[in-house]
This record gives sequence, C-alpha cells and structure tokens, in this order.
Amino acid sequence: MSEKHFCSKDGKEYPSSNFYKAPENTIYGEIGYIPVCKSCISKLSKNYYNAYQDIMLSIFLVCIKIDLGFDKELYESVVTDKLGVERATKTYLDAYTKQNNSKFTNADDMGYALGLFDVIYDYLKASDLEDKEEIEMEWVTYKVTENDISFWGKDYSQEEYYLLTKTFDDYLDSFTVETPSARELLKQICLTTLEIRNLRDIQRSAESQEQKLVHNKTIDELTTRLLKILNDNNMKPNQKKNVSDSQESFGTLIEKWEFEDPVPDPFSEWERNNIYKDVGIWIIGHIRKMLGKDKIEEYEEELEKYTVERVDD
Repeated sequence: MSEKHFCSKDGKEYPSSNFYKAPENTIYGEIGYIPVCKSCISKLSKNYYNAYQDIMLSIFLVCIKIDLGFDKELYESVVTDKLGVERATKTYLDAYTKQNNSKFTNADDMGYALGLFDVIYDYLKASDLEDKEEIEMEWVTYKVTENDISFWGKDYSQEEYYLLTKTFDDYLDSFTVETPSARELLKQICLTTLEIRNLRDIQRSAESQEQKLVHNKTIDELTTRLLKILNDNNMKPNQKKNVSDSQESFGTLIEKWEFEDPVPDPFSEWERNNIYKDVGIWIIGHIRKMLGKDKIEEYEEELEKYTVERVDD
C-alpha cells in the first residue's frame, strides 16, 4: 500500500508520489518530502504568473512560499523559454529535488545570502511614518494579496488583514521564529489578538450591562488563551527584565546599550550580501600567502587599495 501524506496547503491526504522529494540539507530533509502537494504548487505558480507575467519570478515566489531556496543557476540550466509556467515549475523542482544538497537550506538562508533582508530593511526604514494618524489609517491603502488570504483565511476585512500582517511582522522583529510549528503558534497569537480587539469594539457598543459582562467573560477567556500560546512559544510578557532593574541580566544590558548607543552600520564592503567574497579574499587570501601558494587576483586587488607606497623625493 502506497504511503500517504497530508498537504499543508489544502489539508488533504495524497499518495507520496504527489509530493516532491526534499534534498537532505533542507528544512524538510528529515521528513524526506516537501509538504505541499504538486497540484497546490502548480496552482501557486500559475497565480503568481497571472499577477506578474514572469516565470522565473513566479517560481522564485513559490520557493519563498513553501520555504525553499531558489537556485538561479539551476533554473537557467534546466528551464527553457518554450515552457509554460506550470511545466517550468515542475521542471525546476524535479531538478532541484534530485540534488542531495541544495544551495540554501530554506528561504531565509537565501534571503540573507542575496541581501534581500537588507533591501527590505532599507525600504521599511525609508517608509517610516511619524504621524500617529497616518499610522492608524495606513490600512486604508493596504493591498490584500493572495498570500494574505491563503495564510490567514477568507472573509476578513481589509483592515483586519492589515492588522494581522502587521502584528505578525512586529513579532518577527522581536523574536526568533525558526520552525513551522513556531510560525503556526505565532499565527494563532495574531488571530487571538484580533479576536480580542474585535470583541472589545463590540463591548464598547453594547447597550446593556449584562451584555458587557458576557463580553468581559469571553475577553478574559481569550486573554487566558493568548497567554497560554505566548507561554507555549516562550514569549512570556515578563520574560524580559525591566532595564531599570538593578538585577538586570547581561542580555538586557546589551539590549539597553544597543538602544541607547547602537553599533553603527557596517561599511558597504562588509555588508551581509558580500560575506562570501570577504571570507574568500581576506581569510583564504591571507592563508594562501602565508603558505606560499598561488595568490588570488582579487586578494591582490583589494590589498592594493589599502597599501601605502613610499615616494622618494
């Protein structure tokens, strides 16, 4: 009897042949397959293509969606211009999953290596809103995407999709979320927070005291549930000590120093997206020179920039 798996996208059970195998060094290496069925992946790529009319971008976004790295060199070697988006997606993932080891273990690794998070950070910093009224009304211009509906579910308002996504992003800025189960707990935190907010709005408009008491009880139950989820995800509200406490830990001291006198941004040549080049030049280059090996041309070029030559009168 053929082994079956559940698809994390549509929640249905399919034979193992309906799933792509996972390279050993990816986050799905231990279970051996990508837990989104081939049919759902095909639909995702088609939806992205309808939105952006670009096959490579569509497959790139699919990889981010299912938490895989995208290998551009592999894509260019196996996908031809004659293929449609669904066939191109299958061709790429067939080639990708035949590798024992992929270039990136997951989408986050790819983002760091390509410097995508630096670009996103610069964009967010550039678009900060200082006016409180503008921040409160930002949801008016928020565009609900297919990803929002797929992640949060249907039938939320534009404002609710914005608040859910913003709350999720705020947590990601403050806590490390590395596993699918941790992301799911974080998702439940956001949904419960929205429930409490909506119920408080209803409570304020309640006409009778009896109705308000009923809403109060439900709000207390939801708050208890929220605190339990926070506890399950090691996000207790009291886990960080007050920075004014004389018994503060070394970690909170560092946080205080970083807030009051942050470390300056690195020089452009030491940004994260150049780290592999930097290691190759400044570490491997020095070692090869010490061992009398052939020198790396890039190492000589970089060293020359910082070399002071004596000029005779």
